Amino acid sequence: MTTAPTAPPAAGPASTRARLVARALSELLSPPILLAVIGVVVAVQTATTLSRGLLAGATALLFGGVLPMAWILTAVRRGGLTDRHITKVRRQRHLPLAVSLACVLAGAGLLAAMGARPAAALFLLTAATLVPSMVVTVWWQVSIHSSVAAATALFLIALWGPWAAGGVAVVVALGWSRLELRAHTLPQVVVGMALGVAVGAGAWPLLA
Repeated sequence: MTTAPTAPPAAGPASTRARLVARALSELLSPPILLAVIGVVVAVQTATTLSRGLLAGATALLFGGVLPMAWILTAVRRGGLTDRHITKVRRQRHLPLAVSLACVLAGAGLLAAMGARPAAALFLLTAATLVPSMVVTVWWQVSIHSSVAAATALFLIALWGPWAAGGVAVVVALGWSRLELRAHTLPQVVVGMALGVAVGAGAWPLLA
């Protein structure tokens, strides 16, 4: 007499809540959204006049978030990408990363031309995290969420001082979210953070 296989236990309320929190963190702190939001804040806060700040902020929003996300969402809708975070099929990451890199570099150039130096520096650091990520992605799915967040956290510390160190906790929480959602392994998250820290160290020379 054979015994029917036992079904895996259903996820409890705590597990469900954890996944909801993890999904919210991954969505709200995805690289395009993070760059766009922080870019706007930095552009407005460091501008000499409100009008200059608003113009630079609009540029950061457009090139840091709107254009990359619009391209990715269009590709998902047309079936060219499996999901907007591009975690399921590694070989699909190269073109979206190239498009994002082009948008970020264009944004950095425009922000520099406007005199929005801190915002331009943030965009350059983000571009510097995307380039090695494109190389590593050939054989390994490093966490770009973690690398961009870590570089951004160091940039904010360089710009605003030690009080901005709270951003480190956000980076750790984001790394946890990627693990909770099983989007990455622990080594992929840790290497992503290390890459972001290495790139983010360049914030001090850029802002000097």
